[in-house]
Order: sequence, then structure tokens, then C-alpha cells
Amino acid sequence: MSRKRKILSIAVLQGVIAALAIVLRSVAGLSTITTLVGALLVGFLVTLCALVGDRLGASVCAFRAREQLAEQLDDDFEQLRGLDDGIRINIMVLSRRWWGRRFFRFLERRGFVNEHPDLHLQLDYGQGACSVAFMNRRWAVYNPTTDVLYQGTTGTKEVTHNNPARHCRLRSWQQDRTRHLQIVYSYPVGRSFVSPEHTSVDMDPNKVLGIINIDSTSTNAWDLHTDSGIRDLILTRILPNCAVICSDALSEE
Repeated sequence: MSRKRKILSIAVLQGVIAALAIVLRSVAGLSTITTLVGALLVGFLVTLCALVGDRLGASVCAFRAREQLAEQLDDDFEQLRGLDDGIRINIMVLSRRWWGRRFFRFLERRGFVNEHPDLHLQLDYGQGACSVAFMNRRWAVYNPTTDVLYQGTTGTKEVTHNNPARHCRLRSWQQDRTRHLQIVYSYPVGRSFVSPEHTSVDMDPNKVLGIINIDSTSTNAWDLHTDSGIRDLILTRILPNCAVICSDALSEE
């Protein structure tokens, strides 16, 4: 249930309780103060129970969606690892530090090990291919070797344009910790919604909830992915399918 509907439902419920309190006062002959206190107490308890129940229901839905997402990531990771043993997958969401600055934090990761220098690396909003995909609502593919960023529309392999990425605005120390990466894919995850015909759940690419990233640490991964068709597989099948599952999970957060 949306926030507006929750507020409207609570307001209607409070109105009903107030009406019942007026009727009870006239029938039982209670004082105005007693009736008012009783109505407020009942309204508070009913509202509290409704909010707790709604929160528990949302938590269950979120847990199930996260489980489904984890299974999808495991399947995609195993499939891609069979084609490139340097593949890694992660999901990032935008968060805000206490002083207001926004940054991307990891929600799920596959293929990361302690030896990777970017294991605990955090990118600010505006840095990395993930920011390009988030802000432009399009997938982005970054070639760290040539510092060229390619972009396209969601769900298609067609490249619309490419341009120098200027190292994706990474600071020098961040560039040092990401030099082992040979190719980076970033794909926006839109908010899921029920279609007008109520026949399916679609994803709105204009309301971005997070980013799915796939990268590789394999030597010459750019040529490998381009020549063997891995790149087309990732952009046309793996990422779009995973984004739908991820959308359900992030919409429940």
C-alpha cells in the first residue's frame, strides 16, 4: 500500500472512531473528557496495530524478494563464471551520509575476495559508471584501458554514443584501487509497478532504485567479451532479467 493510501486509511479510521465516541457518549451518558480520552486511546491502539501489521507484512515481502534476488544472482554468477572466471556481480543503492553527501553502497556481491583492492571502495554520487547509468537511466559499459564509456538504452545492445569518461571522475587513489578491472557494466534498476491491465509487473526505468554492476578482472576481458558474444549476452539477457527481480526486491525495501 502506498504512503498516501496508508494516511487516508488511518484518517478514515480515526473519523469512524470519533463518530462511535459521540454515539457512545449520548447513549451511556459519559462525560466529554472521558469520551475524548477513550476515543484517543482506542484510536492510538488501533493505528499502532495497523502500522505494526503493515510493517511486518512488508518485512516478510522484502525478505522473500531478497531471497529470490539472491538465487537469481547465484544463477547468473555461475553462468557467467563458466564463460569468464574473472566475472563479479554487485548491486548498489544510493545512500546519504549524515552530513548529506550521497554515495553508493553495496547491497549484494558475488565474486569479491579479500585480495581485491576495491573490496571496501565506496563511490560518491557522480563517480563511476554506476553514476552515469543512474543519472542517465541507461546502461553504461566502461573500458578502463581506453577510458571510453559506451551508453545505450535499457534492454538493447545498440550503442547510442561513446565518449571519454575521464576515468569516471575517480580520484587518483580510487583509480589505483580499480586498475585490475578490465570491463565494467552498469545497469539501472527501475521501480516495479503493476501494469494498467493488472496482467503483469513492469519496471519503470525513469524511477531508478539502484544499479546492477558486472565487471571482470580477467586479462583482456574487453576483447573476450566483445569477440565471444559475452557482452551481448550480458546486455540483452542477464542484466534485463536480473533487473526485473532486483526491482521487486528494491521496491519492497
